[in-house]
Amino acid sequence: MAIQYEKTDLVAAQAAARDFVNGLSEGLAARLVDDMSKDKLSLEGARHLLAEAITRRVLTNYNKGGEGRDSSDDWEGPVDIEAEVRALKSNGEANPNELYEGPDALALAGMSAGEMGFYLADKRETYERLVNTVGASVGDAANALYKVGVISVGEAASKKAFSELVKTKSVRKAIVAGVKAVGTRRAVVAIGLVLAAILIYFIVTNEKNFYGVVLNLTETNLNCADHDRFMYAGTLVSFPLDKEDGVNADAVNIRGGSISFDDEGNDVEAYYAGTYFAEKKIGLFGAEGMFSLTPKGKSSPNLAILFSCPYSANNGVNLETNIRGSQLSDNWSRLHRARGARKVIEQNGIHAESTVDSVRGSTPIGLTVIRKFDA
Repeated sequence: MAIQYEKTDLVAAQAAARDFVNGLSEGLAARLVDDMSKDKLSLEGARHLLAEAITRRVLTNYNKGGEGRDSSDDWEGPVDIEAEVRALKSNGEANPNELYEGPDALALAGMSAGEMGFYLADKRETYERLVNTVGASVGDAANALYKVGVISVGEAASKKAFSELVKTKSVRKAIVAGVKAVGTRRAVVAIGLVLAAILIYFIVTNEKNFYGVVLNLTETNLNCADHDRFMYAGTLVSFPLDKEDGVNADAVNIRGGSISFDDEGNDVEAYYAGTYFAEKKIGLFGAEGMFSLTPKGKSSPNLAILFSCPYSANNGVNLETNIRGSQLSDNWSRLHRARGARKVIEQNGIHAESTVDSVRGSTPIGLTVIRKFDA
C-alpha cells in the first residue's frame, strides 16, 4: 500500500468541509465559526460538538442500514443514539492514534508539511464519505482506511490488524481484521473522531491557530502529563489520546510502533501518528506553546516540541531535549527566538525533526517525526 493524495485547492477544500458540517446540522459550520469568533465557544468546545454531530450521523446511518437485516459483522442490532453520545461525552472524547504500515509511515515522514495539507484534504473527503454512508459495511470502512494509507484507528483495532499483517503480509486483510475486531459501528465512530479534528482545521483556517502531527517511528510509548504542556499564547485544545494493548491498558498519548517478523523472517513494522490543535485567544495573540514527551513510566529522556503561530511574526517550530514541567516556560524565550521552518535534533538518545508548512499565514501545519527515542 502506498499513501496517495492529489494536490487540492485548499480554499475549495475549506468550502467542502463547511458544506459537510452544515449537512450534519443545518447552519452548524456558520454557528461554530461565529461563536468562536465572538469567543462564545472555544475550539475544544467546537471539536466536541463536531464529534457528537458526526457520531449521531454515523449511528443514524447505522440504524437505517440495519433495518430488516440479520446480525452480522456489519450489523449488531439497533443502538440508542443519544445513550451512545452520552457515553462518548462521559468517557472523554479520545483523539486516537492512527496506525501506518512501515513503508507508509516512512512516506508520511518524508512529506513536507505543505504536502501534509493536501493529504489531510484527501483524508477529510474520504472519511466524510464513509460517515455519510447508510449501512456502512466492513468493506466500506476498510476501503476508506486503505485509500488514505491507514491500517487502523485506536487500540483494539490496531492490535488485531497488526497481528493479521504479520500472519498474512496483506495490508487489506489486516485492515479488514481490525474493523471486524471492533465491529463496523465502532470502527466508523473512531474514524469520525479523527475526522472531527481534521474538520476543525479546515473550517477555522482564517484564525491564528496551529495544527500539528506527531509521527513516532520508534517502539517507545510516549506520554505528556498536563504539567508538561505550556502555552505562551492560546490554548491546546486537542491532544493525542489512545491506549496501550490489553484489557486494563493504560492511556498513552503517542503509541510506540509494532515490530515483528513473518514466517520467512522478514521484518513487519507499523507505526503510529497522533494530532494536536492549538487555538488563539482573544486579542492580539496567536497560538504558541510547547509540550514535552516522555517514555511511559519514566521521567527522562524528554523531547520538547515548540510550535508557534504568532499574531504578527513568523510561524515556526523548534525542538529541545531533557526539559519538562516548569523548564518549558523557563526556556521559552530562548527556543522561541531560535524557531524556524525546519529543525532537527539528535542528542540524549533522541533523533527528531520538525517542520512547518508556511512561515506566514494563519493555521499552519506542523509535522514532527521522531526517529529515535531511547527509553
